[in-house]
Amino acid sequence: MSFVSWKPSRKMIRRCTGKMTGEKFNGHTSRENGQGQFVGNMVEAAFYMWLRKFLTSDEVTYVADNMEFHDFVVCGCTFDAKAKERTVPARPDYHCNVETRIKDKPCQYYVFGSVTKPEGVDNYYDTSRVELLGYLPKRDFWELPRDDDGKPDKFPSHKILHSRLRSMDDLKDNLEALAYRMAFGEVYVG
Repeated sequence: MSFVSWKPSRKMIRRCTGKMTGEKFNGHTSRENGQGQFVGNMVEAAFYMWLRKFLTSDEVTYVADNMEFHDFVVCGCTFDAKAKERTVPARPDYHCNVETRIKDKPCQYYVFGSVTKPEGVDNYYDTSRVELLGYLPKRDFWELPRDDDGKPDKFPSHKILHSRLRSMDDLKDNLEALAYRMAFGEVYVG
């Protein structure tokens, strides 16, 4: 399984740190001083940039600032970007998770991302990699059996291995086909 991966630009990092509040996003944020927001912002920015390589701005809407339970509306479908910070690049045998408290919140798809910063590095500008790992329809994610990694959860969550995600290439193919059908009136989303 290959992930979509690149080194973030200083401009991207600057934009993502500019959106940080300096406070925990909510009671379930695992990082102090709003630092977890950076990781989420980076994955959201990476997903947006990836989408815009093949879809128009009319087909991609960023809604995370509206405090929705999803971050994007893409060709009429809702996506929630799930992010994790790591000290090493992601691997297929690593886990992605979603907290059980949001299982029933409105969202159709999860896209999973990873931000790699070397251990002991506090400077955001030393972020070495942003990866989009894959996606799953929300329904499929929750129906898969949980993959237990033996580590306790800070908050109750459902975990699966990265290797069980659908590829970003698959998502691109599906979204391009949907956008085409929408453009020619074969599908109405609204």
